[in-house]
Parts: sequence; C-alpha cells; structure tokens
Amino acid sequence: MSVVSIGEGVDEGMEVRKREAGVGEAVVQVLRQITTSSACTLTLLTGPTISPQLVLKDIVSTRMAWDVTLLRTDQYNITTAIASLPHLIHKARQVGLQRECVLLVVACDTLSFLSALGHVSVTHRLMTWGWKMVVVTRLALHHITPLFTSSSSMYSTPPASSWTFTMMDTVFFLYQNNTTAVRWQIFSYLPYGPRGGQMVLVASWSSGRNLPLIFPHKFHNFHGAKVGVTTLPYKPYWMVEDGDGLNGTVHYSGSDRQMLEVIASVLNFTIHVLPVTTWAQVVGKVEARQSLFAPVIHFMLPHRTQRYSFTTTYEHGNSLAFAMAKPSLRPGWESLYYPLTDQVWGAILAVLIIVPVLFYLVGRGVTATSDDLPNSNILDSVMALVGSFLGQTVSRKCCESNATKVMVGTWLTFALIVSTAYKSNLIASLALSKYPSRPESLDQLVQTVHRITMQPFGADYLDFLRKSESESFRAWAKLMTTGIGVGVVEGLNQADISRQAHIDERRYLEQNIAEHFTQVDGSSRLYVGRTSLLPGLVAWPVPHDAPYKPVIDAVFFAVQEAGLYNKWLEDILAESRRYGRKKRQAEVEEVGVVGGATMSTPEAGTADKRITGMVVFVVLWTASQNKQCRFTTDYPLLNVSQRIPIFPFSQISTLLLARHPLI
Repeated sequence: MSVVSIGEGVDEGMEVRKREAGVGEAVVQVLRQITTSSACTLTLLTGPTISPQLVLKDIVSTRMAWDVTLLRTDQYNITTAIASLPHLIHKARQVGLQRECVLLVVACDTLSFLSALGHVSVTHRLMTWGWKMVVVTRLALHHITPLFTSSSSMYSTPPASSWTFTMMDTVFFLYQNNTTAVRWQIFSYLPYGPRGGQMVLVASWSSGRNLPLIFPHKFHNFHGAKVGVTTLPYKPYWMVEDGDGLNGTVHYSGSDRQMLEVIASVLNFTIHVLPVTTWAQVVGKVEARQSLFAPVIHFMLPHRTQRYSFTTTYEHGNSLAFAMAKPSLRPGWESLYYPLTDQVWGAILAVLIIVPVLFYLVGRGVTATSDDLPNSNILDSVMALVGSFLGQTVSRKCCESNATKVMVGTWLTFALIVSTAYKSNLIASLALSKYPSRPESLDQLVQTVHRITMQPFGADYLDFLRKSESESFRAWAKLMTTGIGVGVVEGLNQADISRQAHIDERRYLEQNIAEHFTQVDGSSRLYVGRTSLLPGLVAWPVPHDAPYKPVIDAVFFAVQEAGLYNKWLEDILAESRRYGRKKRQAEVEEVGVVGGATMSTPEAGTADKRITGMVVFVVLWTASQNKQCRFTTDYPLLNVSQRIPIFPFSQISTLLLARHPLI
C-alpha cells in the first residue's frame, strides 16, 4: 500500500475524537464491496476541523493492497480550504483515471464546504459514472437536506451543486451521538424513487459488524417518473405530428422517438419534452444537466465531447452528405453530336479536308481538257465527295480512270462504315438519355458549386474545417461561410434552382427529398451525393459522466442487435416516398398543371422538342435534296436508280421525329 499526499494542509496537534473511531473500518468494508482487485485506489478528502489520522490508521492496519491518495486542505481556514478544491479535484481525477475503480471518502462537518465540493466536483468532473463516494459527517440529516433540494447561496445553478450527491453513487454516513456505542446511519438519495426524489435509509451500522450493501441501483427503475429531454424535429429521426386538439397535445414519431419509447418502457419513466427553439438550447440544457439527454442523432465531433458526453453509437452508416440538382439533359439538337466522340469527329473532319484535295489532284491527271468534269477544280471535288457522304450521287464522268475509280470506291466504303456506325450509335443515344457528369465527391463538389448551405448547427463544423489540412475541407468552409442558418427545405429549393448544394445528414436529406421533392412519376430533380463528406459515428448527447449511461447503452445494444432501428428507418423512408407521390398527384389533379421549381412532368419541354425536331428535319432534308449545278443533266441528282444512299436520311429523320414529335 502506498499513500500519496496532495495539498498543504496541517494536521499536527489535531484532537482525535472518539466519535471518529470506526470510520476506517467502514471504509475498508466498502472497498471490499466494490472489488477485490488491487488495481483500485482510495481518495481521501478531509474538510476543516477533521483529521485523517484515524482513517488512515485503520486502512493501514488491514494491510490491503489499495493505494491511498490523501487530499489535504487547510484545516483552520474554511475559505482557503474551499479555494483549494479545484486544484485538489483536478489531481484526484488524474489519479483516478489510471485505476480500475475509485472510492472517494469525504470527511467533513461543514455544510458550506460540502456545498462547495458539490459544485466544484461537477464543474471539474471529479467523478465518472463508475466511481463511488462516501461522505462521513457529524451533521444531522435535516442539516444536509439543502444539498439535495437547492443550491448554496454561493452558486446559482442547482444541478451544479447537487448532481454529485443526488445522481452519482454517493452515500452519507451520519454519526449518531445518542448512544454510547459508535453507530452510523447510512443514507442515499434516490432521484427517481417510488415517492419521487428523496433521501432513504440504506442501512445502520456499528463498528465490529459486517457492512451490508449500501449502494442502491438508482437507474434500473425510474418508477414512472417524468423525465425531461430536449430535441427538435429532425426527419426521419424525430418528427412532430399534428395533435388531437386536447390540451395542446403533440404527437411525435421517428426512429429516435421509437428508440426513446423502448428505453422509457424498459426503465419505466414518462417522457417529457422540454420546450426549446434552437439546437444550441437542445445541447445547452443537456450540458447544464437540466435535460437527462437529447434523444436525437448528433455527430460525435471532438469539440463537442468537451461540452458533453455521448451514449454508445447506434448508427454506423451515418455521415454528412450533400444534395443538389441533377444535371439537365442537353438540348435536343445535340443528339446529332452524341453518337461519336470528339476524336472521331476530328478524324472525319480531317478526312473531309484531305481526301477532296487528293481527289482533285488525281482527277487533273486524267485529261487536261476535261474542264466540265466534277473534279475539274477543288470546289467541285469537295462538293462531290461531301455530297456522296450525305447520300448524293457521284457522276460517272469523275470515275473514268482506274485511279479515280479506286479512290471513289475506297471513299464510298469509308462513308458506308462511318454512316453505319453513326446510325447505330444515334439509335442508342436517342433511346437512352445521356446526362452530363455530376459531382459525387467533396473534391468535385467544391469545384462545381458557388455556395453551400447548412442548418444553424453547421457553425460547429466551421472551425474544424478551417483548421483542417485538407484543401477540400478548407474550400468547403469558405463556400459555407454565407450559407449557415438555412433550413433544409429552403436549402434544397435553392439547390434546385441555382448552382449550389445543401449539406446535412444523409438520411435526413433523403427523407426531405422524398417528402417534398418527389414528382408524380416517383423521380426527383435532386440527388444525394454518393460519397460521404464527413463519415462519423452518431449518438445521443448526455451530461458528462452521467451515471445512467450504462443502462441506456444496454437498451441501445439490444435494439441494434435485433435490427429494429434499421427497420424503423426503412419503413419511414418508404412511407415518405409514398406520401410525396400522393401529394404531387393530388396537386396535379386539383390544379390541372404542375408548377413550381420542385416539380416537373414528362410532358415538360414538349414545345422545345417539337421545334428542335422541325429544325433537324429541315436541315437534313435540305442537305439530301440539294442539287449540284455543275453535275451533268445526263445523270439527274434525284434519279433513285443511280443514287448511292450512303447517309441514312430517311431512317434518321424517322427516329428524330419519333423523339421530337411535330404534332
């Protein structure tokens, strides 16, 4: 056993009173109740006028292996003793976090010192949910009652002065001075007992007797108590439905609401949603211990853990994602360009420039006096070859020599291959719409949009993003500087009509898109990016070192292992999509037309398609029916028996008219 002394208190010459006898023995029995492991530590804090000599003497005499940390305060000046509490508690927590279990023993007969200890122990996080505390005092029960009902006049926030004594595993050893024998009554405060919050007598004990179990289970049964929680609507996790009109009753739904109902059923408490209007108030009441927890999804960010803790994570697939408008189809006239790639079009253009020149040079060697031949000049050569490429006839006079015959035959073969490939690809491109590429990752997003919007809690992410080493994260923060505080529906509407994106939790985006932006045919103009922007774990916020966290985590594990939570989410999203389709259909039937930025029908854009189809038809028909004035009349251009139909005008025009109807 080792004893570590922290502080500069003085106890030489202190009077050892008979009434202090037996405290060390009780402490040893409490330690044996907690664990038999030697990896535990005893932290002893004595208030003014109390000497730790007898306690230490009894513990040392048992020769047990626990280490002892002695927190020494000024035993003559109460003001100095209270002022030293923050430093001593900080040291005690550092020592305790290195041990498997911790027992805190406080010996004090001064109410003001105990009240100050209650406040400082919360603000400086003296205890975690697994630690135990024993308060030894000669104060009467009615003297310590203010520690549980209200705060000391020195501190204004009741939870800050009573949390350690009411919610944590704390028992009070009250000395009974009406008997000659050393006798102690052991009390504990039950915040959610059968009769509400009250002090209950756990046991009576005298020196030399075995100590019964003195730490009751405070949170296995709330006995129907009304428990305050804070939350705001956040679909599909927490949703507010219309009340029944009786006493302003409001009904809630959602996956987290269902999880809360399961926890309330297991732990036997009544849910009471505290009124809040902002997300800052939601977690603020948790941080101030006015709310037991916030039963709605929160990302476990590093800076948030400095203000409050979290339950166990229950949704591993959650992440921040972005939503923006799907890229629209390109204009219909571009359908002529889709079938071939840029490289193929470039190669065809190069061939159309080079081959007429060669054709002209070869034709000049046939006869020097044949000025009426189609290839007698460079312009005629171009018109002849390009015309044949579009389905026009080729004059027989241009193919009198073997060289020109070989060249024309090669050219027609080339034109046949290209036109066949073009026709096949054109049919495919007209049958399947081709959308332009769209952003799917954060790197692509910050290069595409000019603004990013997010709800008010997005301010929590700004500092983290600005300090990140990732250029994409810093660009994200820059784009979001003017977009904080935009609601999800408003943000999605803005994303639908302008080049910007809205960022939120993935399922929340999917829920709102399904409910507000689903079209009559079940599709939507918005999409959620495939890649997660900021993957992370999610949980419910709870106060630091909340002792009821283990029982809530146990319910989370049971629900998660049964697969109920994911089933709830799937059902909610499916119902939202059905509701969105029915809502759009009802609007169409009532108004007769579909309006607004979030709605469209397959008939939209029909006028544009008709105009495009007419233009394409006229261009192709003109190109096919054009006559070259320099061709000889012996071989009329429209003589079908002498045409070589390379370019499939009739088939292509039929396809285009089918896609862009004129009537």
